[in-house]
Parts: sequence; structure tokens; C-alpha cells
Amino acid sequence: MSVKIALSTQLDSLGVSPNYRRALESLGCEVVDLPLVTMDNIDEILDNYDGFILTGGADINPSLYGEKNLYATKINDDRDNSDVILTKALIKSDKPLLAICRGMQLLNAICGGTLYQDLTKQNPECKINHLQSDRSYEYVHKVNILPDTLLADICPPVINVNTIHHQAVRKLGEGLFVAAISGDNIIEAVEMKDKKFVLGLQWHPERLTTYSEHNAILSMFVDECERQKKAVNA
Repeated sequence: MSVKIALSTQLDSLGVSPNYRRALESLGCEVVDLPLVTMDNIDEILDNYDGFILTGGADINPSLYGEKNLYATKINDDRDNSDVILTKALIKSDKPLLAICRGMQLLNAICGGTLYQDLTKQNPECKINHLQSDRSYEYVHKVNILPDTLLADICPPVINVNTIHHQAVRKLGEGLFVAAISGDNIIEAVEMKDKKFVLGLQWHPERLTTYSEHNAILSMFVDECERQKKAVNA
């Protein structure tokens, strides 16, 4: 059964990445890029798609987590507003949600968490260079997968990831729990309590689909979309 996956708008200064579409279409999905989400179109959007990906992109506005802007760059308030409406609706509806990089950070902010606006400037314990955009299709560092998580069901205890972020989760949002952590104690993945499938990843699995564990993560998401679609249509 083919599922329809919606990608949150990538209308910011970093442009549209083709990697999400390529990775999901290889798994048999129909993929659609969403326009800006508003209160007027959110219900139709929820009805039309089986799963959602909060895509990466530019920094979110620190005002979303109650801070003044110190180090955030390339902020796009229209995109932030769109993603906030979409994410709140997805949490309420319990539709499958995979939040990647910026998407995970926004999820955390919506749940009342905060971010390091810049790891190198605000976290002296950070020993890994987490912003290695020129190596986004290759392994850069290891993360530890925590037990009793969605990731632990399909991944070994330690996996390798890419890393193209200068921000990260600082205070964890309410209702979230840590699913993976880096060697320098940066939160690399989160999940949400009491939800069928809400998974946030700080890395980009859609750029690492030649590696089995990252393809397995995307497949797990697609399988959950299919399972929920079958349940609705039963």
C-alpha cells in the first residue's frame, strides 16, 4: 500500500533539498512539498497525508523558546509560523511525525524546551565539530542509542551519523525523552511519550540511505504510516 508523505515547507534561504523526496520515493512513497501551513488549510492537510516530515533548514527564531536572538541566523518567521501550526496539529492528531535537524529543534521548542543558539559559543563541553556541511553524505561521528526507544528496536547501540548543525537541544521539552546522545553529550534524537510515532533526529538520515541503519529508520517511519493508514481504512 503506497503512502502519501508530506514535507514541511522548505521556503527559506537554504532552498529545497531533493534528498527527502529521493529517499522516500525509493521506498515507494508518494511525496508532496507542502505550501505554508495556516489555520485555514491545516485540516485539509491533515486529512490528505499519511505521514509528515519536518524538514531541516535555517535556524528557528529564538523567540519561540523565550529568548532573544544571540546567534541564530537566516530566520524566516513565515516558515516558523507554518511549522508551528503544523507540528501542534500533528501532535494533537497523533499522525506519524519524523522531525529532522531544524525540525527536531522546533519540536523541542513547541514542547517548552530551549536550544543552544550556537554550540561552540554556549556549550564548553562540546568537543565535536557538529557543523560539517561538506561531509553531509558521510559518517562524521558516533551516537549512542538509548534502550527502550523506537531507535533501539532497529539500530545497534552505537551508530555513525552525519552532522550539519550549529544549534542543538539545551533544555528538553515537556513530554519528550532522549533517544540518542553524542559522545560529547549533545542530544541527537528525541521521542514523545504516549504518541504512536513522534521521532526527532538531529542528523539527516535522508542523506545516508546507502547505510543500512539510516535506511531502516526511514523504513520504520514509512511502515508506521502504512500501519496507521490501514487501521483508518479498516
